[in-house]
Amino acid sequence: MKVPADDLVVLDELQRILQFRPFAASQNKRKLLEAVVEKTLRGKTEELKEKPLGIHVFGRGDDFDPLEDSIVRTVASGVRRDLEAYYKGPGGRSTVRISLPTGSYVAVIERVQPEAIAPPPPVAPPARRRWKPAIAAASAVVASAAIWSFRSPAPSIEKQDVPSNYRITRGSGYSSHPAPSRDGKWIAFTSDRGADGQLDLWLLSTDQQGVMRQLTFTPEMEMSPDFSPNGKYLVYRSWREGGGIWRIPIQGGPELKLVERGYSPRYSPDGKWIGCGYFGTTALGPACSRFC
Repeated sequence: MKVPADDLVVLDELQRILQFRPFAASQNKRKLLEAVVEKTLRGKTEELKEKPLGIHVFGRGDDFDPLEDSIVRTVASGVRRDLEAYYKGPGGRSTVRISLPTGSYVAVIERVQPEAIAPPPPVAPPARRRWKPAIAAASAVVASAAIWSFRSPAPSIEKQDVPSNYRITRGSGYSSHPAPSRDGKWIAFTSDRGADGQLDLWLLSTDQQGVMRQLTFTPEMEMSPDFSPNGKYLVYRSWREGGGIWRIPIQGGPELKLVERGYSPRYSPDGKWIGCGYFGTTALGPACSRFC
């Protein structure tokens, strides 16, 4: 089954919601909302009932009785309340709205127009001072240094006689989340161009334009790749086994799960650390080991 591009937009919105403080502070709310949205997107609404959710999301036994244990209803009530608060606050301009109607565990996902926000009133420019541009320039330098302190160095690609902007993938399939290798020889990206139509990782060689190969072959979605500085590995977000950060050699081979439930992984410039988003925080840990 192909995963429409809109589903990726929904998953991006889900990650933003999970970083909202009430969800970041409650593992149960995160687990329920993730399960509800993912199963709704996959059309598995028959699993979105109180007993299956209690067993598979909250780890209750097969003898779980919703009449005696209200955990699913209680957590769902909190999820509804916090979703409403999110869209009244930081999510007010989101073009995707996720809600959980009362009495149902099937998510409602809608496309909406962001609320119009009036522009701030114009401010009269201050009197000109010769020293202000110097301070602004110095501040920009400091800010740039801080922003780039953990980013990997930009790939070094030899200047070629090609247009500055040109298309590098073809076909009607969906392609997203491009990531260049540090030496500029490869681009990793997410695409559904494979025979099974799933969102897998692909590699494209920039030395041989148009030559690409599929790197992962799973029924789960994979996205947000990043190359190790030595160019031997990719880390990425996968939705298999409940979701997390995985690593794979770019030449193919065994995949290794590094982190439960993390997203948007990035290598440090020296390759010794991997940073990832982790429900409202940024986690750092040694490469190739569990760290979140």
